[in-house]
Amino acid sequence: MLDPNIFSWNWFSDIIPSLTGMATAFIAYTALDTWKKQLKAEKYTSFLDELTDTVHEYIQLMSIPITELELIKLSISCYEGDPNLDNNLSNPEAVLFIQNKGENEAKRLINSLSACQKSLNKIKSLSVKGQVLNMKNYDKCFNACEQMTLQYNGIQAFYVIIGNPYLNWENPNIQEGLENI
Repeated sequence: MLDPNIFSWNWFSDIIPSLTGMATAFIAYTALDTWKKQLKAEKYTSFLDELTDTVHEYIQLMSIPITELELIKLSISCYEGDPNLDNNLSNPEAVLFIQNKGENEAKRLINSLSACQKSLNKIKSLSVKGQVLNMKNYDKCFNACEQMTLQYNGIQAFYVIIGNPYLNWENPNIQEGLENI
């Protein structure tokens, strides 16, 4: 049953302003919480846009060194059957190519790689920044960025080997390095 005193309350001067104040506080809290979520989403979106643009730039720039690498590998295969091959070596075609054309090809390769350096550094920087943002499933993105940097490092290792025609080719460590690249 209703309390008979409820009708004696002064609703317009006491109760309704109190309820309105509580409702206003709830709405303000909800609005601030929504604003906070929107700000966080905007931060993530801005970060991912920048990372995506940098990755696309890097991929475009890396197409040149990758193409040069493929041409070098093709050139190495052209030395098969050359009478000057040292068949005591495990990769005689590669050694003969390096001795004949390695330095020039290495210079071209490092020039095209140096064009990629700026975007590579930005990818590394952004991938670390992404860890700080603590995004859900960011580890997959970070690993993908790491794979791209490994590609660059592999081509750079290839450059070091083909750019030095005076290595001791009989050395097993040199032969293993040549085999790996």
